[in-house]
Amino acid sequence: MRELFLSECRRFRNAAAIAALVHAALLFLLCRTMEPLQMGWREQLVMLCCHAAAGLAFGLYQFGSWRQPNRWIWLMHRPLPQWRIAAALGAASVVLLFAAIGLPLLGATALLRALTTRVVDSHHVAVVLYAFVFSVIAWLCGAYVMLSRSRLAIAVAVLPCVLLLRMANAWTMLAVAVCCAMLLAAVVLYAVKPNRAAPVRRIGAVITALPLLVAFYCALVFGGSMLYQSGLIVAGMHPLNGDRAPAGGVAEAQRAQPVDLLRLGLAASSDPRAPQWRRQVALLDVQRLTPMLDRYPVRHPLAHETLVTFHDPATATDWTFSHDSLAYAGRDRYSGAARDARDPIGAPFAAPPVQLGAAAVLPQQVRVLENDPSGWRTVLTMRADETLLSLPDLPFRRPGLHYALTDKRLIALARIDDDLVERYSVPLPGPAADLARVDIAPLLDGALVSFTFGAHMIDGVAGGAQIVLAVDAAGRAAEVARRPLSHDYAVLLEHRGWWVSPALNAMAALPDRLLDDGTVLRIGTLPRPPVAVLAALVAALVSALASWAWLRGSAASPRTRIAWTAAGLLLGPPALLTLAMLEPRPARLPAALPAMPLPA
Repeated sequence: MRELFLSECRRFRNAAAIAALVHAALLFLLCRTMEPLQMGWREQLVMLCCHAAAGLAFGLYQFGSWRQPNRWIWLMHRPLPQWRIAAALGAASVVLLFAAIGLPLLGATALLRALTTRVVDSHHVAVVLYAFVFSVIAWLCGAYVMLSRSRLAIAVAVLPCVLLLRMANAWTMLAVAVCCAMLLAAVVLYAVKPNRAAPVRRIGAVITALPLLVAFYCALVFGGSMLYQSGLIVAGMHPLNGDRAPAGGVAEAQRAQPVDLLRLGLAASSDPRAPQWRRQVALLDVQRLTPMLDRYPVRHPLAHETLVTFHDPATATDWTFSHDSLAYAGRDRYSGAARDARDPIGAPFAAPPVQLGAAAVLPQQVRVLENDPSGWRTVLTMRADETLLSLPDLPFRRPGLHYALTDKRLIALARIDDDLVERYSVPLPGPAADLARVDIAPLLDGALVSFTFGAHMIDGVAGGAQIVLAVDAAGRAAEVARRPLSHDYAVLLEHRGWWVSPALNAMAALPDRLLDDGTVLRIGTLPRPPVAVLAALVAALVSALASWAWLRGSAASPRTRIAWTAAGLLLGPPALLTLAMLEPRPARLPAALPAMPLPA
């Protein structure tokens, strides 16, 4: 085993050394031109994909050369158990990947911490280790694709994409990535066997089937939805792709201008003032609010969703938020010298804020950076039991009332001496998780407020409606119109994630429930219509019957056939696809051999 490990290291040592030098040079160039540790999630995703592509290419080439019949026989027919052979190859590959990817990343992070004044927090170590583990996961996916008997094995690459690309805590995601790598390592371990086409039995079949089930479930749900919606686009019937959306639907409400939407809502009103309001709305300055702050950053995140740096031109200082100190750290843009930590701008926060220009937004508070040395000034404070979803237009210079939206109410604010004072508030007439937009038309004696619910109707949430409230000057609200919104999509498309496999749908929802990624509003358990229930039953029965037919006449034991049939009944079509990949279908022999003439 030791000799095999060393020989595999010697086989790729030159390639690993060249890759490490090229990687280190690219990191040096990146650090000289920008701040890679403070980049947004899109830029970090590009770097992560590059590291994953390197690991995947390495796995494909390494095991693509080993799988050749003569080399595979030479590898497997030696006095070593197959798990020792797999462990030796895997350990050598991890060492080579660490030398080419992990070591330059850790070295660059350490040098930035030691030689510069840039912000390097503790979670940045977890971020670079996560990138290395992700490259190992990509290598495992490439190895399994080469060792599997079916080309559908590429579906295993869906699992890390669904499980690991989240905005949660960096150390938590590193632990999840290590668990994912261990699961895929077990899958590759059982794939290293003398006869690569032979099916995996017993516990190996269960371990191999777990990531494939999730991968095929996601492929069916997302792939089927994309194909269906692409067909609607080609046919010119997609609600969001035509010149006009279907009348009365949620797409029409989301695409409508504020004045037109208020007119649609008032058309369904029986209030005697509605005709006058419909004529008056066209002359008013209607404001629109959307729940844009639906996620707040967690402490020590894996990636940044919003900017965490800003520039102060008065002092030529770049300010970067540090998650270790929960404060902004200053750095001279030209000399790189650190600013005084006692600067008022560097005052600590209670939690990581969302930075919007010169404003720092917390779940219950909005702070604005002043031009004078006073630093951050609190201009808006919410109640402790609510979370801010949308804030007024900065810097509050527009005359009239300003409006803020929380998960509990709509708040009207008046500007007094650069401060925002609450005038009145209106409770939300529906669930905040399904709120799509709010439109406010100011009147002389109050306002007309239109709440449009139905943001997640495409995901199966029912009860979308437009509710128009008349609010007087004292803040008393009365409902004057309610217009139900029709569904723009088919029922099976809206409930696609459930009827394909209810059990796997619950399993796929576990990471969202267990990992805190800062999401404010979450959709709870949804009622399922009879059509979706019937589709789930039909899909389960067809999968069970097809699984039994697939194993008919095969060498599988009766216990294996019963297990796969039960899996098809409980897990639906993803179990059938997993069976088709793991269990070879028995070859059909001809009923009778043709008569061959005797040789003359």
